[in-house]
Amino acid sequence: MKVIAFSALCIDYYPEQGVSKPGGNSLNFAINAKKIHPEEVAVAGFVGDDIGGRQIIELLKKNEITTKLLYIKKGETASNKLYNTPDGERYSNPGEWQDGVFNAYDFSGNDYLSILTYDVIAIPYTDKKLGTLIQKNTGDSKIVVDFLHFDDDQILSKFLPDIEIAFVSTQKKNLEKLEQISNENKKMVVALLGAEGSAVFYRNRKYFQPAIEVDEVVDTTGCGDAYQAAFCITYFTGQNIREAMFEGAVRASEVLKKFGGAG
Repeated sequence: MKVIAFSALCIDYYPEQGVSKPGGNSLNFAINAKKIHPEEVAVAGFVGDDIGGRQIIELLKKNEITTKLLYIKKGETASNKLYNTPDGERYSNPGEWQDGVFNAYDFSGNDYLSILTYDVIAIPYTDKKLGTLIQKNTGDSKIVVDFLHFDDDQILSKFLPDIEIAFVSTQKKNLEKLEQISNENKKMVVALLGAEGSAVFYRNRKYFQPAIEVDEVVDTTGCGDAYQAAFCITYFTGQNIREAMFEGAVRASEVLKKFGGAG
């Protein structure tokens, strides 16, 4: 099973600690997937010709991630500034995300053909190329989408019929609505509930998995990406939802123990 993460790669700056870490949904997903998956894991996207882009490429190669669809463009790599509460919860301030070259370019027709040779494609819904990817997916590629924080059920309902799994970071008060959306579309919806664990709705059934406690939460950045990576690898390998949820929780608990989402 070949897996590709598409196409959010950035540099996360931690001003309070004075450090920077390669990150972004796609980078975090790819590296965490590779930790438990011996077969090919790749990324597709764009980084700048700056030090941030070089840091990202170096980390990906160190982790044996395929980078043939990762392009270096003139300009700055996407970046964000992240902060942590005393209990490790990550937050950012409005306006501190910088797009850089992230959404400034698109892939060629041949690039999309190459991307669609992968069995599993992971992408955040904020990527402007999601619509094109869905339109071009006429084969057997399984598209899984991170819808980030659930605040618009119309967006979720719009894309859900054409994808395999929707991941949503949310609160328990929204679970009934997510279950309804899953049942109406007959597609899997995975609700990430932070310290309260996770829930899965699929084929009129629901599943729950508690979070795995750690001695100290250092940084919650990327724990959702790590969960998604382990869930997808486990589920698409064995079709066992409960096992996939457990492995997702295990992987997320490892990421919580240090700064940065790459685990």
